[in-house]
Amino acid sequence: MSDKNLDEIIGRHLVLKSKSTGKVASRPDQAQKALQLEAKRLSGIRAGGGITNLLLPKTEEEIVKLEAIDQTYKVEVVKARKIKCSADRVRATDALMNDQLMAELAVLYGQTIEDPTQPRKISVKKFLEWLRREMLIKKSPAYLAIRRLAPILLDVELSARWWGDAISARRKVQS
Repeated sequence: MSDKNLDEIIGRHLVLKSKSTGKVASRPDQAQKALQLEAKRLSGIRAGGGITNLLLPKTEEEIVKLEAIDQTYKVEVVKARKIKCSADRVRATDALMNDQLMAELAVLYGQTIEDPTQPRKISVKKFLEWLRREMLIKKSPAYLAIRRLAPILLDVELSARWWGDAISARRKVQS
């Protein structure tokens, strides 16, 4: 396998997607079935053999079940999530506990609100939307504060759900 092909494969995996809705299958065996369907496809174009043939179903019952899955789903290659290492998540969560960082971000967020003299209710959701936008702008004051005080937050890909859970955990620790 050439280095170019290897680079295309690293960080990707196979999933089953419904042909009718386009959603990823929630089957517990979807990874295995995606591999089997891809092995079947490769065998059909004579690119299989060896280990690929070992993935193919052996019994008539397994073949029929795989055909039924093939009628409902298609196999797609998708990017794997970047953050898999739980150590990175722990370091990111610890970094978010930095009081100085949160104070600077709160002040910066307060400066972006249109009319600071009016009473307002600040939601975590709006704060997180603002923060994620600011983290994309390398010269923004929020980005610079994060880079200075908690660079791990810039090194890992963190979902909106992670941010919400981390802020919630931070509030629980402080109360």
